Amino acid sequence: MRSYRDPRDYDNGEDDRSSASRRLYLNMLLCLGVIFLTIFGCQWIFSDISGVYSVNQGSFRSPVVLSLVRKPASIEGDLSLAGGEMLVLNNSDNTRDDQIHLVFTSAKKEKSHKTVVVQVDGVYKDGKIDAVLTSGGQSVKLKLERDPSASLHKIMKAHLPF
Repeated sequence: MRSYRDPRDYDNGEDDRSSASRRLYLNMLLCLGVIFLTIFGCQWIFSDISGVYSVNQGSFRSPVVLSLVRKPASIEGDLSLAGGEMLVLNNSDNTRDDQIHLVFTSAKKEKSHKTVVVQVDGVYKDGKIDAVLTSGGQSVKLKLERDPSASLHKIMKAHLPF
């Protein structure tokens, strides 16, 4: 059985359609804005030098792991070497655009160990760093590649408050 509707109610239907159209267009605009901001954010995250870099050796653990986070006024980071030595970034003043010059020193100041100083000089391009590690007069040339998932985790951990 059909219910009776007053013909005057049909005039309000046009306003309902117009309001629904506005809401639909607003939702589409909002969705496109979120998509644009997400793409922009991902491009910004992966175009920056921040991240975790290692030597690509297939399934083996890399002997060198470089971890960097760019802050507004400086770069923070650490360098893990094959012997388990953990070095902390001490100086990054000469790092410009894609040219990298980083100086790492020993994290622990123990009397029994000498202070280890390692310089990393290289070029950053497309998520890869072609670098020369220099320590004690010896040099090693390495090609460090960014690990995307570890880099994203490191960047989010450094920039988010929780």
